[in-house]
Amino acid sequence: MKTKSKPKTKKESLHIAPEVQDLIKCKASFLYFLWPKRLGEDKHFVYIKDSTTMQTVALEDWPHLVKLATDWGSFIDTITCKSRQVGYTWLDAAHDVWLAQFHNSSMIPTFSQGEQEAKDVVEKCKFIRDHLPPHLQLELKSDASQSMIYKTTGSEIRAMPSTEKAGRGITATKLSFDEHAFHPYAEANWVAAKPTVDAGGHLVIGSTNDKKKAITLFKALFKDALAGRNNLKPHFIPWDARPGRNQEWYERVKRDIPSDVLAASGLTPEAYMEQEYPRTLEEALSPSQALAAFDFKSLNDMKLDCRAPVETIGPINIWQKYSVGKTYVAFTDTSHGVGQDDAVTVVLDAVTGYVVADIHSNVISPEELAYQSVELLKLYKEPLWGIEDNDWGAIVILRAHDMGYKNLFMREWQKAGKVTLDGKTPGWHTDRSRIVLFGELIAGIGDRLVTIPSERGLGQFFDCIRNPEKNGRIEAIQGSHDDYPMAVGGAWQMRKYTSFSTGPRPVGNAFKKKKKDTFLELLRGNR
Repeated sequence: MKTKSKPKTKKESLHIAPEVQDLIKCKASFLYFLWPKRLGEDKHFVYIKDSTTMQTVALEDWPHLVKLATDWGSFIDTITCKSRQVGYTWLDAAHDVWLAQFHNSSMIPTFSQGEQEAKDVVEKCKFIRDHLPPHLQLELKSDASQSMIYKTTGSEIRAMPSTEKAGRGITATKLSFDEHAFHPYAEANWVAAKPTVDAGGHLVIGSTNDKKKAITLFKALFKDALAGRNNLKPHFIPWDARPGRNQEWYERVKRDIPSDVLAASGLTPEAYMEQEYPRTLEEALSPSQALAAFDFKSLNDMKLDCRAPVETIGPINIWQKYSVGKTYVAFTDTSHGVGQDDAVTVVLDAVTGYVVADIHSNVISPEELAYQSVELLKLYKEPLWGIEDNDWGAIVILRAHDMGYKNLFMREWQKAGKVTLDGKTPGWHTDRSRIVLFGELIAGIGDRLVTIPSERGLGQFFDCIRNPEKNGRIEAIQGSHDDYPMAVGGAWQMRKYTSFSTGPRPVGNAFKKKKKDTFLELLRGNR
């Protein structure tokens, strides 16, 4: 006689083997795949090879890696400026493996500065996959030096060759650019990859900064990310983000840099450490001192003078209020479009070189800039005001005239090198005078004759370079701005054309008895 089997309870019928549970949880969460212990489970899946000891170790959940992994697990596009050996490339490889194993038909091309470096990333992926627990090691269909293709999911991780056409025609699930600042074909690869990004592909960019290049696509993209001008989320990883590093470690690494490495890099030990092991984002992104227009030591010393304004009136920032007996000058660098470069007006104490007030905005129209600048300059008894006469500067000059501002700098004074009574055309023309403007400002900054209390304004001085691709022209590196240095430099020039006495001085009379149409002709003529 057969006995009836005991019916399974609901709990028993829903039992799932632990191995299957791991697969389900790993597919659902990149963080679980990396660090199940963070979610309360005493196990570990992802192992890497420590570059120092060459031992196989568990990928650690350092805070900066957790932040990146959280974004990547949510498919947030990121760009990371980083120090060396902080676990970034291993985390990127682990993310590639996670996508390929748990997301069907994923195509994951890896771009690096060279073909061998791209192969190395694939090797890291293979190492991670081969050291997973057996029940998480999904079978490979193909295992070559440049790619690994999964049999079950049909996904592929592929090393991309370092060529101009690399990536063209590929529909990728994820685009990964490692050491992007050093890619020889970064711009061409970006153009080829952009359609994939636009179609929703996940984008991950990471790099140390190349100090030898004034302009790189990586630096431009990162600065745009910081300013919110693209869809990339910026991350910065300093050298001390990795546990166990301290100042003693930093000095030892600096002291032990091989001479042949320095010779090949073309950098000083200080610049090499700033490139490979930056401690601040400013240090990471700034050009090398060899390319920089202004002396970094002077600029860093000037940071001590930065402070909050004593008063703010709309877009107007005031650090020192008007003082009887002092002589002030002003200069305006007008932006070339709202939301693009910055519009800046600075008021300078002509004797002490202190920037007493400013307007600094990238969302102000030329008309509003003119109005706010006039209101600002009224607070300082209408000092001599130079306005760069570029395209939008003409509008500022016209609006200043409409509001009755008469103490404007005249172009004829610039040509004569002194104040003359026959000045007719308002505005400062920068083209040929740019060398003089920056040359004298560089000397003033180096001798600490200029004080800039605006931290934001001072920051732009760090980004000014002598561009080797333009015969040493002084300008901001790509993705940055030089509007504030231009305005301060213009005000520094205005000191030559003002009287240091309280008596009367010649002022422009171009507006007396002039009709608006005549004034517009003045703006258009004699350029």
